[in-house]
Amino acid sequence: MDSDAPKTLIEHFSILEDPRDPSKCRHQLIEIIVVAIAAVLCGADNLTSIEAFGKAKVEWFRRFLGLENGIPSHDTFGRVFALLEPTAFQACFLARCRPGRAEREPVVRGRRRVRADFRSSEGICIP
Repeated sequence: MDSDAPKTLIEHFSILEDPRDPSKCRHQLIEIIVVAIAAVLCGADNLTSIEAFGKAKVEWFRRFLGLENGIPSHDTFGRVFALLEPTAFQACFLARCRPGRAEREPVVRGRRRVRADFRSSEGICIP
């Protein structure tokens, strides 16, 4: 892959550690994450609507995801997102949304500095 080419959503999130017991997993972590992000970007606002969106678009998702066991249930989405490390997920998401910037932004005492006003260089810290 060309080092200057932007990473895909799958590449950004493939570094997340899967907190589940591998012997009990029917769905790959990346499948759950990609379906959930796509659903939320398209207006899903709860776990049931994420599942419904995934089922409605399953053929489209199969173009780039395996989905050997189909779309996960809303309960599976809930369990997996409850187990994920929030800061690790956030880091992957921000890196995807702002390629090249996530690594360069200063961190102050474990908090990321963000700009409060685009017209100034002053920032605020968020956890």
